[in-house]
Amino acid sequence: FASSRLSTMSCNIKVFDVPIIKEFFASFKDFLPIAFKPGVGKPTEDPAVLQKNLVAAMWVIIIGHAFNIVYWTLAKDPVQGVIAFVTNSAFALLFHWLTWFAYVKREPNCFFFLIICVEDWKFQHLLWGVFALLFGVQNALQGVRGLLAALKMLTDFPLTAVFGFISSGIVFVYAIIMILVAVSLIKIGGKKAGIEIPDPAAAVGKTEEANPADRKSVV
Repeated sequence: FASSRLSTMSCNIKVFDVPIIKEFFASFKDFLPIAFKPGVGKPTEDPAVLQKNLVAAMWVIIIGHAFNIVYWTLAKDPVQGVIAFVTNSAFALLFHWLTWFAYVKREPNCFFFLIICVEDWKFQHLLWGVFALLFGVQNALQGVRGLLAALKMLTDFPLTAVFGFISSGIVFVYAIIMILVAVSLIKIGGKKAGIEIPDPAAAVGKTEEANPADRKSVV
């Protein structure tokens, strides 16, 4: 396929752009050392914080997939467990690597959708941030459902319940970190788009300062 470019007033759209594809795969040598420096921090407009949270999320979900090998081993099909681990971990690596490449590494940043890359679009961080937020919330709900299901099985199937607790707990932790990733993307996107993104913590602080009498009455 040949690459094609469609320019608009606010962004540059590239369809199956071969140089970008080569640039992405070449970036793995830069992503690899970063991948071994995970961290969890309060989301800010700093891409370095986004990078650390993103890498931490990747490792948490890969550990979750590794733990699922235990389930398949108990089900007497360890080969399927290994296959599932390799497949799911490869997808996790690709997703987090692509997000890092598009929103941390590359300038100009690039919003990817299948074979389309949208460059220099001021809303791209916001859009990907909303997607990551929904993804994180969906995983959090999945983790909670798993924990509740494990509670119901605790008496009759204790081993399965323990597995369910651990597995669902890992998913829930991953969801929380992905929500942190999403908030960073949204904050960065708000700055790029010129949209003020409210800080809930700051809003709470201002409310407390504006109502000192309420705080005293509680004490």
